[in-house]
Amino acid sequence: MKKWIYILVALVVFNSHGFAQVFHFADSSTTIIKTTAQSPAHWYLEIYNDIGVDYPLRWKTHFFNIPAAWNINFDTQAGYFDPVLDGDSADFMLLDSLSFPQKLIIGAATNNTPGHGSVFMDIYDPLNPAGMVTIEYEFIITSVAAGIGEEETEIFFSIHHGYIEFLSSMDEFSVYSVSGQLLRSGDGNSTGCNILALSSGLYFLHVRKGQTFYTAKFSR
Repeated sequence: MKKWIYILVALVVFNSHGFAQVFHFADSSTTIIKTTAQSPAHWYLEIYNDIGVDYPLRWKTHFFNIPAAWNINFDTQAGYFDPVLDGDSADFMLLDSLSFPQKLIIGAATNNTPGHGSVFMDIYDPLNPAGMVTIEYEFIITSVAAGIGEEETEIFFSIHHGYIEFLSSMDEFSVYSVSGQLLRSGDGNSTGCNILALSSGLYFLHVRKGQTFYTAKFSR
């Protein structure tokens, strides 16, 4: 019976609006920065219902550089999936009954394994796959032992006059806001990074040197 109700709703929506989009995201990507000691690492993106009724959607995963030791799970607030593997797909309900935006929550039990990778998820209406939106959950997981302590930060970089100067060789670096937004990045040829345009606040410097990941906080 419920299946026929959903089909009827779909027909009403599509007859009224063509193949109207039934959902949207305010943000389609997020970055989770944690240490292995903070496992499971999890965060969410919010999905918004644009049609005012519960409606079935579908998700499908694509992993990029996710360590085999990690266990990924996914919670749509209308269904929980564990484990989630590369290429997995399932239907879930886009809810209208919530008093807040519905959260699509990703989780990773990292099993003491550092890494830097992303889980991409195609979110779409099975009756209108052309309206697909791909969201990204980027994980930056550092080893507790590899984290840079306050007394060690000067070994890797110093900040002066709005400029990060790298004092040690590395393979790549990234600068993130506290909300996980990527602001600056570069490879091992970089000797520094201009941060003069960044507003005052707290930031994260992420550095990869070989297979080791380092994260340090700094203020601007």
